[in-house]
This record gives sequence, structure tokens and C-alpha cells, in this order.
Amino acid sequence: MNFDGWLELPHVKKTVDIHINVANKKEALVKDYISLTNSQKYINCELKYKEEIAKSCVRSSLRYSTEAMDFVKYIVSDITNSKPHYSGYYVTLPYILFHLPNDKSEQGGIHTDTIKECKKQITIWTPINAFKNSYSPISLFPKSNSSLIKVFFRITNKLSKYKYVKREDMLKKIGIKRLDIYPNISTSYIWDSNLLHMGNLNSSENYHCALVLRVSKKPLYYEPSIECKDLIQRNKFKSYDFNFPELYNELYKHFEVIEKISLESPNVETFISNIYNYKKSVNYGVRKALSFALSLVSQRHSNLQIVSYFDLASYIIEKENIVSLERYLNKHNDKQAALKVLNKLSNFESFDTYQEFTLLNKFKKKFKVDAFNLKRSSILNVW
Repeated sequence: MNFDGWLELPHVKKTVDIHINVANKKEALVKDYISLTNSQKYINCELKYKEEIAKSCVRSSLRYSTEAMDFVKYIVSDITNSKPHYSGYYVTLPYILFHLPNDKSEQGGIHTDTIKECKKQITIWTPINAFKNSYSPISLFPKSNSSLIKVFFRITNKLSKYKYVKREDMLKKIGIKRLDIYPNISTSYIWDSNLLHMGNLNSSENYHCALVLRVSKKPLYYEPSIECKDLIQRNKFKSYDFNFPELYNELYKHFEVIEKISLESPNVETFISNIYNYKKSVNYGVRKALSFALSLVSQRHSNLQIVSYFDLASYIIEKENIVSLERYLNKHNDKQAALKVLNKLSNFESFDTYQEFTLLNKFKKKFKVDAFNLKRSSILNVW
């Protein structure tokens, strides 16, 4: 990492070839996406979150593909070859960003990727396109990863709630200027997790895609992770090559059922039991994509009352993004309501992974209780 807190990493020859495979896979998925969303069946559908389900099909199809898994292995290998100490760090499953033209739901504010439970951490961001971007999909704020700037950012975060205060203008006054990145095709961008950055509106006519990895000293507690050296030594991955139209139809069907279950369940305990029963009827590979999609829909449609249960269902169906469980629990300031959910889940779950222990231990401390048993575990939820 350079003094500015980030670096540009051109791919070596073999990684270039693997990257091309991922980009070609993405372009094929975009064609499937366009074909689906132009169909009369899709256009006539009144489901408010249908677009997010369709986008999640692109993201899941790429996230779990052989091409993406291979690319992650090669890019992590490139990094550990130059910085051997990262071989003992942990890396997440590829997280796919998919930005439609003028897609305001994917536009982000200034933030960091810091997660204190992960200790030291870097982010790897790679454009997955067969074209050079005509707009800047991300902006970085070089030299903003210092402790002093972190304190300043917390202050500006509070002040920015007032309309007359712009956080970017305040950063500029202390010498932290925005740098718009126009990424090269066969290049990854790496930054310190404390570095301020933001995702920008896709002002182009292209469908932009990026692959994001988190590499951290301690495993990321709300996603499947694997130690970098173990990943590099793997010859085979549990990849899934979904048929796009079939996956969309599957996810759409399951969303309808889960929404129906949520409306017909008299209380949260009944909902939990019903989802565990329903889970048995869902194919394992589809469960992974469904868990991921439920979490995405909940995040993008937080204004819909129904999505609170989607977060809970995401965790139950498969633990692909257990930040959903954290989001659900964070909505409960009432200790008894949260404990009721956790105790019901404990009838079905042993909470025996490192990720679950780390997440749920936060809530034990928050509520200052020892009402449910947690056994410290080093067992990773791996990918």
C-alpha cells in the first residue's frame, strides 16, 4: 500500500486471461438480464422488488461461478506473492456490484470499509467489464486513512446532517481531495479499509460490474471466509453455474412463498419455524442464491414492512450474508424481543461458527445478558 492508502495493481498475464473469462461471463449475463426485463411477463409484474431480484440473479450467477472463483484465487495469489504476510489473512467470497445505467439505488455516500472485529483489513475492487469505463464508478480520498482523519470524519458525519454542511467540502479544507478513478480493464484497485471512498452514479449507457473482496487479519464475521493460503492451494471450488431465466423463476417463486408465510404467521416464532420447514424444499445451490437475494432486497427496500422478515429468512435459508441477522436484531431496542428471536433460532441452530459467535457475542454485550448459550468457536463458515 502506498503513502496515499491505496494502489493500482495491473494484472499479470495469467490473471489477465482469467479476468477476461469473468468479463465475458458478465456480458452474457447482462444479455440475459436485458432479455428478461424486456419480456412482457416481467413488465406486467407488479412486485415492487422485481428489479432487485433480477439484479441479484446477475450478482449470484457471477458470485458463485467457476470463472469468478478462479479469478479470486489468482488475484489473491498475486497479492500474497508480493506481500507474503497476507497468506495468513482471510478472504471473503466475491461480492458483486452491478450498476444499471443511471441506477441511483447503487449510488453510495462517503464511507470506509472498517470493521473493528476484522482487525487490519484491505479491500480489493476489480471492474468486471469488457470495456473501459466512460465514467468514474468509484472515487477515493487519498491520505484519508489516518486516525486523525477518522476522528474528523466522525465529526463531519454528524454535521453533514445539516443541509448547509457538505462533508466533501469539509474534507477539502483539510487537504483531503477527491480522486475520481477511471479504471483500466485488466487492473485491480486496493485500498486500506480506513480509506474514505464512495460509489458513483453510473452516468454511462453501459451495465457496469465490479468484483469486491475483503482481505482481513481476522475473518469477516458476516460472510463466508477462507484463509488466503488455503484458497491458493485449492484445486476445486463449490461453484454453481446457474441458468439465468431458471434462477430468476426459482427466486421469484420463493420470494412469493416467503412473503406469504410472513403475512400468514401470527408471530415471529411461527415465522421462524415455518421458514425452517420451507427451507427443506429448496435446492442447496438455489438456497445460496436465495439467501443472498433476500439480503439484497431487504437492504434496497428497507421502507417495505415485509423486508424485516426477509432479513431473518436470509439467515435461516443459508448463511451467505449473516449481516442480515445483525440488521434484524439491530431493529430491536427491546431486549426481550431480540432474545425471543435468538432463543427460537437456538432450537434449530447451534451457533457453532466463528462468524455466528462473533456476531451474537456483540448482542450479548449490548443487552448485558447471558440468556442464551454461546460456545466460542474457531470453526469457519467457509466458501
